[in-house]
Amino acid sequence: MLATAFIALSLLQTVPAADGGEDCETHPLANACMEALLVRAMSAALAGEECVGLEACLILLDERGEDFHFEDLHFLGTKLLTFGQPARTALLDRVIEGRSRIAFNILDRDRTDWSAADIDRLLDAVRARPAGYQTRLLARTGDARGERLVMDLALAPARRELSVRYAANQLFPNYWQEFLEARERALDRDLASSQSLQLMRSTRSNAEVVAAIAAETGPDRTRNHRLAALSLLEELDFAATAAESRLLVLADDPDSEIADLAEQALINIGNAVHARRIATEQCPMLEEDFEAYFFELNTCPLEYFETSPEAMDASGPILLRLLNSPYDTQRQIAAYMFARAEYEPAVPQLRAMLASENWRLVTSAIYALRAIGADEAVADLRSLSASHWHPYVRERAAAAVEAIENGSPLDMYPGSHGQYWLVGELEAARLECPSDRWQWQGRELPRIPRTPSDVDPRMRFGSGRIDIATGRFEWGSLGDWDGELIWHPSAGEPVRVLRRQIEGGVPYADGILVATGMTHSGVEGGRVLRVDFDADGDPRIHVVDQLPGAAYGGLVHVEDRIYASSGQLFLNMPYFVTVFDAEIGILGLADCVTD
Repeated sequence: MLATAFIALSLLQTVPAADGGEDCETHPLANACMEALLVRAMSAALAGEECVGLEACLILLDERGEDFHFEDLHFLGTKLLTFGQPARTALLDRVIEGRSRIAFNILDRDRTDWSAADIDRLLDAVRARPAGYQTRLLARTGDARGERLVMDLALAPARRELSVRYAANQLFPNYWQEFLEARERALDRDLASSQSLQLMRSTRSNAEVVAAIAAETGPDRTRNHRLAALSLLEELDFAATAAESRLLVLADDPDSEIADLAEQALINIGNAVHARRIATEQCPMLEEDFEAYFFELNTCPLEYFETSPEAMDASGPILLRLLNSPYDTQRQIAAYMFARAEYEPAVPQLRAMLASENWRLVTSAIYALRAIGADEAVADLRSLSASHWHPYVRERAAAAVEAIENGSPLDMYPGSHGQYWLVGELEAARLECPSDRWQWQGRELPRIPRTPSDVDPRMRFGSGRIDIATGRFEWGSLGDWDGELIWHPSAGEPVRVLRRQIEGGVPYADGILVATGMTHSGVEGGRVLRVDFDADGDPRIHVVDQLPGAAYGGLVHVEDRIYASSGQLFLNMPYFVTVFDAEIGILGLADCVTD
């Protein structure tokens, strides 16, 4: 136990984040961080006990595969390398044979000089197969032959492997001129930068190199040479800070392409000189777009305003208008931006968002108010924790009250770049329901069909049709997570109303109600939309509600304007049933009927 405690103490400053998302560098003693620390320390101690000799350590390495925490890997790697050259040879075998990424990580952290024999082995391996971790190791050896081989591979048009790009980026400080020449050649040939030697955010650099690249942007150079140098500075991200004064000059260049690149580089380093103009021009309020996905909305450089206090101070009054956007998704993204920036002037508008019918907006406002530490919002949050229909909203509101009153840090930070759909939101709404029967306020709901084939065996999965007096609505799948809704008027040409996966629909008034669903790459969402017609007879869309997740299986009529929508994708799995008013929105979640 003492050994484990010693390990835990030695790792205290090395835990980057708990599994729940806690910022453990800032708050290392938070409960989530300490729990994660103990788990990892025990794992590391176990590895230390099993790794008693070279063969035993190698067996453990092979058996565990990729199943290593950082600290566990550190202990195993440190122990292995105490066995000297035999261990290095065994690890190199595994890298060259493509059997172990962990072996690469151990050797990559080792700062022992490489032997001539190992370098020769790496040279032969890279010549035979450039796409592998051996190429990245070769770039770390400091061998001139190896560096030349890596750069030649990176400059070859046919060699675009990620491992080659990573390896070349490690050599950037000594070979930046070749990167510059490659970028300029691409511009001369009117090729995209992706067809030249690219930089990554992890690229190594230093102030001397940045200053040298900045000097290549002078007016005595050709336009393409200046653009090539500027594009390197822009891709160096925060490492380009040493060129800040030069970038400020270039941001006012009469050549708009040069000025735009310089401004983007200034954004990357957090310079606030042009923050107000950037907020005005690059962060416009958007109209509701029923076909846009959240990752298509990031016209605004969110990370710039989130991480640069100077930029947020200068532009915050302009950005606050985004919280009044007619587009709910943009309001949600803005709320998280203010959360990460801890921007107190946003509190009044964030409190107003707590009353939204859209529970996702409410969730984002809760996060922001908690991150800011808004004492004045505690009463509002406490009310939500007791009365909101969504269990996740109640849970997060209660946690926010406790955190604000106790001065506790966030236990989960919202994502950046608009990716705010969190698993907890979905899981909290789902229930086990073996009976597959649901009730609302004591009344059992009609059965909700899971697929169109439950209604009409001739209908293809993901397709449907509803006839009304003036024509018909049809929907169908376009593959994967895409689909479309088409209006076929009795007189006139068909019109696409919406490009979205439609999971079901029912007639309503002089139009229809449809439920949408999208599940892709860890993101899930769904809405109920009402489609009717304007004075000219053209279809128009109204949002009825934001579902707890993707709709699956369509809609059923309960009574009057009351309908229900299912979120069941697979049989015998937890799901949800949402009850809503077609004019007002969500009324709540149905309860499972127990047999």
